[in-house]
Amino acid sequence: MARGVGIRNDRQPGTVQLERIFRSRDCAGSPFGMISGPAQSSRRGCCAIYAPLKAGGPGEVSYFARKHVRPKVGKRRVADVLEVGCADEGALREILARLPEKNINERMALMQRHEQQFCTWRLQIRLGFNILLYGLGSKRELLDDFSETLNNGGILRVNGFLRKLNAKKIVAAAAGALLRLPKTELRTCPPDELVQRIGADISGRCLYIVIHNIDGPGLRTVEDQLLLSQLAVCPNISVLASVDHINAHILWDKQLAAAFNWSLQDCTTFRRYIVESTEIPFAVAGRREEAARRGAAVVLRTLVPSAREIFRLIGEFQIEEGADQGISLPHLFRMCRERFLVSSELTLKSYLTEFRDHELVVMKKGQDGASVYCIPMANDEISTVLKEMTDGQS
Repeated sequence: MARGVGIRNDRQPGTVQLERIFRSRDCAGSPFGMISGPAQSSRRGCCAIYAPLKAGGPGEVSYFARKHVRPKVGKRRVADVLEVGCADEGALREILARLPEKNINERMALMQRHEQQFCTWRLQIRLGFNILLYGLGSKRELLDDFSETLNNGGILRVNGFLRKLNAKKIVAAAAGALLRLPKTELRTCPPDELVQRIGADISGRCLYIVIHNIDGPGLRTVEDQLLLSQLAVCPNISVLASVDHINAHILWDKQLAAAFNWSLQDCTTFRRYIVESTEIPFAVAGRREEAARRGAAVVLRTLVPSAREIFRLIGEFQIEEGADQGISLPHLFRMCRERFLVSSELTLKSYLTEFRDHELVVMKKGQDGASVYCIPMANDEISTVLKEMTDGQS
């Protein structure tokens, strides 16, 4: 064996990992200096041939520099180390929005090709079908342009991508447009009864409901899709909708699909989701919301059953009335007393104080200046927490 050349042969796992690194690096970047040849492996073990390092040479400095181990970063400190916040993500979105569009002529040609199908879509609506657009790209402008060609009825446009939206609000808006009911009656009347009254209307008026993203986060539950399918069955209602989620087809089983009676249309536009993406949470904020939801589910499991039922009342009221309303203390106490959850207002205040300590409920000023209580989460997050709480009890 030549002088100054050594052969290392062992079976330690660390040696195997190092030699894998050596194979992917060139000679100049090796942490152990100049490699005389590629690392070779034998049946008995892994062996490599290295040349000696000169004292004080660049290879020695490179070796100690590369062996410096950075301190490990915990999961809670990742966002701080990356220095990524909601403001930075907002600036990034603004920069992306200012990027010039490409293939404009091809996109315009696609739009013109889809607009040539408007006559076919109108015929399918007269035959009793509902229109469902799918494909890559925003279909908002295309669906609005098609709805403008429908002159024999009213048009109700719904932004399904909004998180605060649910099927009950759509039914109430449709009933208000067709039946001309006052707002107080729309709030008190059950959604199923409103659907029955819409279907039994003999005034001769028809309504086209345009739902942008019927697969939005606020409409993905089985109850919401079932209520929308009952609305679509009404003879004076026609639904024009679009989907963008890759798993949108699993929203409907055979019964729901038969009730909707969809006419599927491939409408790929390759257009940006400018309006639809405004409700998408930031990456860091989304992780915080998910952590808050999981933390709320864990805390609720440790509370007594009466406290969990009070939290359920607040959540269900917020989903029905909206996050901006909140529930006042007298109203909440009346609901809890009717269900025999608390016997005094002092007991209810103690539960609310515990909710506020765990950041499950916040208190703010309502529209009339009185204090109201609300859950600092979106409607879909509240529904998920309530479902997990129910599954945990069962």
